[in-house]
Amino acid sequence: MKFRPWLFVTAAFLLLMAAWSSLIFIAVKHRPESVPVQTSNSNP
Repeated sequence: MKFRPWLFVTAAFLLLMAAWSSLIFIAVKHRPESVPVQTSNSNP
């Protein structure tokens, strides 16, 4: 069997994409609630 490093590179890239996708999915699911901000009208 030949050694094919591009298979490892492809597998690592797919694993990295899966990890990023799951992290983004979890972050979107547990989004912090928005806090209303009051601004002061100092300019007349």
